[in-house]
Amino acid sequence: MIDFLRETFLQRSLSDWISYLSPLDVCFAPVNTLPEALDDPNLRAREMLLTDEAGRSHIAPSIRFRHEPAMPVLREPLLGEHTTEILAQAGRSQPTQSVAG
Repeated sequence: MIDFLRETFLQRSLSDWISYLSPLDVCFAPVNTLPEALDDPNLRAREMLLTDEAGRSHIAPSIRFRHEPAMPVLREPLLGEHTTEILAQAGRSQPTQSVAG
């Protein structure tokens, strides 16, 4: 089946397949690269992109509650920022710092 589909889809360009499938009552979409996905007009129309302080794009939470808005943190955690909480959840204590001498 995979070989059949691969051979069939290679017979036309992506734009030809989109033109062919668009008027039909079928659900389809091309597989996009991440940059293509982030540039998708539907993603932008639904305000699904957030920009952090460094100008990097992030995908917004897709489920939105009117009275409980999502509050994503758009930065990577600092080194060791969550160590204590993660160790506590694992039932472990804070590791001791050793000084190489």
